[in-house]
Formats: sequence, structure tokens, C-alpha cells
Amino acid sequence: MTREEILQIARKAGSLIEAAQEKDLLWLERYTELAITEEREACALMVDEYMKETDDILARGCLASVAYDIRARSKK
Repeated sequence: MTREEILQIARKAGSLIEAAQEKDLLWLERYTELAITEEREACALMVDEYMKETDDILARGCLASVAYDIRARSKK
């Protein structure tokens, strides 16, 4: 997520982001990235659970691929 995208969300949430100092913007960027990473991992864990619930080998492979792709988005 780009800084501009983060700032747009902050504005939608009612923040007066234009008055923020650079250190606050850096904190906001870091916070956002951590929150996104946590949410992605929660999603990947849900996919892992679905994978455990099926005996279909093709479905398991597809679900494993989806979980991998979700986690990979946080490593870019």
C-alpha cells in the first residue's frame, strides 16, 4: 500500500493528516503495514483450516496455493 493510499484512508477516517509531522506519517505507514500483515495471516490461517477439512487432493493443492499467495503479499 502506498503512502498516498494510507493518507486517503486516514482522511476518510476524519484525520487532519495534512497537519501531521513526518515522524507521525512514518508511524502511520508502519502501523498500517503491520495491521495488513496481521489480517493477511488471519486470512491465510482460515484457508489452512479449510485445507484440513477436505480430502480432495486437488482442492488441497488449490487452497495451499491460495494461502501461500496471501502470505507472499506481505513479503513484497
